[in-house]
Amino acid sequence: MKRLVLALPLPLLLAAGCATSSRPYAPVSDVAYQAMGARPFWMLTIGGDRIVFRISRRDGDLHWERTLPRTRDGARIWESGEGERRIIVEARAGPCAGEGDRAYEDQVVVRFGDGGEFRGCGGRMLERGAGR
Repeated sequence: MKRLVLALPLPLLLAAGCATSSRPYAPVSDVAYQAMGARPFWMLTIGGDRIVFRISRRDGDLHWERTLPRTRDGARIWESGEGERRIIVEARAGPCAGEGDRAYEDQVVVRFGDGGEFRGCGGRMLERGAGR
């Protein structure tokens, strides 16, 4: 019995394998802070030069110039933009229960100039089950 062997050049095989993989989502370089929430799912990333908020892949990312945080009433606060394009990120230390059995070091509120508000968790992930 004879077997049919296709001999494809190695670079072509490697290219075919890479075609199905996509780049990981990385909205900023030099990540300084991250937060996320559910219902609806959202993500916030503060990097070296900008603040990025994403609520859905379809809507894409919203960007603001990064500002340095200030401390008010024990919370770290980043503010950028003005009017309806304003974002205020408030991160307050204290365990925050995320999805599943994950917990994070901060409770986060993201507010927008148009009155929108999102609550979630941010900072480092704590040991599994912590904060519950």
